[in-house]
Amino acid sequence: MAKTLTLAVIFVAVALLALHAEAATFAPPSDWCYVGNCAQPPAAAVKSYLDAEQAALGNGPAKCGNGVCEIHLGETCASCAADCGQCAMAAPIRECKVKGAMALTFDDGSSQFTSELVDTLNAVKVRGTFFVLGVEVMRTQVQGAALKKAFDSGHVIGLHTYTHRSLGDSGHVQYNNRPVPKGAMPFADLRAELVLNDVAVHSVIGKHARFVRPPFLDFNAKSMNFMETAGYVPVNINADSNDWKLNATERATPENVLAQFRAAFEIARPAGSWIHLQHDTLGYSVRAVKLIIEYLRTQPGVKLVGLDECLGQDAYRGEKDLPFVNRALAARLSGQPGAANATATKKPDILSTPTEGGAKAVAATTTPDATAQQQQVSAAAGTGTGSAPHMAHPPHALSLLLVLALLVTTVTAAFPPASEWCYRGNCAQPPAGLVARDVAAENTYFGPGPARCGDGICDVRNGETCASCPADCGGCTQGSPLRRCRARNVFALTIDDGPTSFTADTVRSLNALGVKATFFVNGVKVMRDPQYAAAMKLAYDSGHTIGTHTYSHRSFGPSGDVAEPARAVPRGPAPFAHMRTELVMNDIAIQSVIGVRPRFFRPPYLEFRAEAMVLLDTAGYDVVNVNVDSDDWRLENSANATPAKVIEQFMASFARSRGDGSHISLQHDTYAYSMRAIPDLVRDLQRQGLRFVGMDECLGAPAYRAGGDNPFLAKRLEGKIAGNQPQPTTSTTASSTSAATLTTTSAATAATGTATAAPTGTATESATSGAAGGASPTGTPSINGGGSKPSGVNNNTPTSGAGGHHGGVVPLALVAGVAAALVALLG
Repeated sequence: MAKTLTLAVIFVAVALLALHAEAATFAPPSDWCYVGNCAQPPAAAVKSYLDAEQAALGNGPAKCGNGVCEIHLGETCASCAADCGQCAMAAPIRECKVKGAMALTFDDGSSQFTSELVDTLNAVKVRGTFFVLGVEVMRTQVQGAALKKAFDSGHVIGLHTYTHRSLGDSGHVQYNNRPVPKGAMPFADLRAELVLNDVAVHSVIGKHARFVRPPFLDFNAKSMNFMETAGYVPVNINADSNDWKLNATERATPENVLAQFRAAFEIARPAGSWIHLQHDTLGYSVRAVKLIIEYLRTQPGVKLVGLDECLGQDAYRGEKDLPFVNRALAARLSGQPGAANATATKKPDILSTPTEGGAKAVAATTTPDATAQQQQVSAAAGTGTGSAPHMAHPPHALSLLLVLALLVTTVTAAFPPASEWCYRGNCAQPPAGLVARDVAAENTYFGPGPARCGDGICDVRNGETCASCPADCGGCTQGSPLRRCRARNVFALTIDDGPTSFTADTVRSLNALGVKATFFVNGVKVMRDPQYAAAMKLAYDSGHTIGTHTYSHRSFGPSGDVAEPARAVPRGPAPFAHMRTELVMNDIAIQSVIGVRPRFFRPPYLEFRAEAMVLLDTAGYDVVNVNVDSDDWRLENSANATPAKVIEQFMASFARSRGDGSHISLQHDTYAYSMRAIPDLVRDLQRQGLRFVGMDECLGAPAYRAGGDNPFLAKRLEGKIAGNQPQPTTSTTASSTSAATLTTTSAATAATGTATAAPTGTATESATSGAAGGASPTGTPSINGGGSKPSGVNNNTPTSGAGGHHGGVVPLALVAGVAAALVALLG
């Protein structure tokens, strides 16, 4: 009996591998998505698409001459004209077919400005065309709703690849968060970028778009052949506003966008019809649209039309179109016998599948944390994104699959849901794959619990700290935050509550001054807006220090306050589990963009209490207060909100702390007037003999935990846990480091727990976000407009989504243990 069950377990393992191999019809996002927070389409929508594709085109292998254009396996009009028809398009269309027609087109959305643009177009009764990125549509509810609003208003929706990856020979990604392989995309990546974008758009508007705008206006023969064979119509332009070139400059105004467009239109006027280009990610460009329309209406013979009227084609594939091949091939596949193995039965038609679109669907499918969690559990159970059609499983195999699915949901529940601890509006979460990886590492490192003092494991996850169990966690070393640098005559500029739309300009200003600063950031902002994440990456790449400031700006003091809460916050201090979640989630968010985890922590409102200090001490953070406070937040919305007043308050505080011999200051990059004060402040302090340093030099400690550091415990504990004490029973290996630990003690008198710092500020000047895409190079954010996506280095890429692997969600030892337990139980 035992032998039989052992063989059954082996069979299950083989079946699981086989299931996964069949399910990987789309490569996991880690193989093709190089942007941060790569939110994926709804798992059910991807599965429906794959089922329809398999039924229509069969399982392969591709065989030219069999009457089936197996585009999902690489067959195109170029490689097999006998099955796919002759190629007819050498390059995208650049002008309308109707004389005098002008089609206004907008790339790189949807964004926070898309809804405003739709309102502008509706007010002047002009139809526009929006070429959208699937990753933006899926990333937040607001962006998905903006796309639906544009569609419902009668505007045309087109495709622009999923992540803004070039369809040309460069394979360039505009805002990558890890290195991108050089050269053109492989076929599998090309297909994922186009088809998954199609699925994402369909999940919101219920239609499959026909028109495609190549990112950077870049294409090659391979991408053209694929698009033509798949039934897409690639569209270029002949009247470019070049709005992206103004981004992050003083010329980023609607009037300058108009001027550039008028110049381009004059050059293109002889063409007789036109397709224009702007980006709805740039606030100043969106505000130029009304000016451009007013100008065009003064030009004789110009008629503003949607792209469907411009090209004389339906903007969407009809209900009977196959979503994978053009109409001619669809007719052949549906009408000729023997076209495919699957043609004997009725083919599922994905285009007539009930849509998940509409207002209800937008809310249900575009919330990043809910979507990612759904994908994560579905994929682990073998039924989610990228799953193969039903397979017959023997009873024991099915039971084990169900057990494993339950284990996944149990093991990944180490952090409470955002609804329990995040009180901010639009509480965008870190990538689900990275959170799952952290949870798996915690499970391996700490074991199943409960915490037991004296077992050699400092189980901070379950509340064990240097105060409650010094035998496991070591003695506490930080009684209160540090208020000044260790070296004399040095000055550490620190900036809280970002990143914001003012961060990138601040970084450039500091770079021009040759001064290093420290940015204490909130993860909810890093994850919410690609522009903000890119600004943080710019700061990191420029040599500035990135610190942590909790995920949602929750007080670690007696009040438990939250800046700008979207709902009622319980009175009193934040519970231990909430504080730990705020810390680790912020770590994950920061690491997803810059690839490292910060060591320095700034308490929101400068509030702290004993329980928070022992948690921070045990978890390996150095807690940093200030002794020079600009009090810039007190000036908000007043006549005194000027750089000059910030300088006055800053220097008065500096005079009071002059006797400390070294200084840590505080400003907020949520206030433009405060950031504009920095150059004069720096020059004034340099004249007084002070040298500006980053927080690492200020405190004599590395700014980031090393690659081998365990992310949950202080470095000083790792040697003991890894080498000298009993290991957790589920552990296969414990993270360790040979580096000496830094003991952070402060000789300075600490500040009290009374708040003097600002709440998280709301930017007082217009902020913009999104990609400056189209033909543009990598963009940079500015106060006036624009924005960019994460472009960091991160080896911990999200793995949830279509056909995705979920390495680390269920530790190998745990799976083996379950299998062994089942064998023993059944035996």
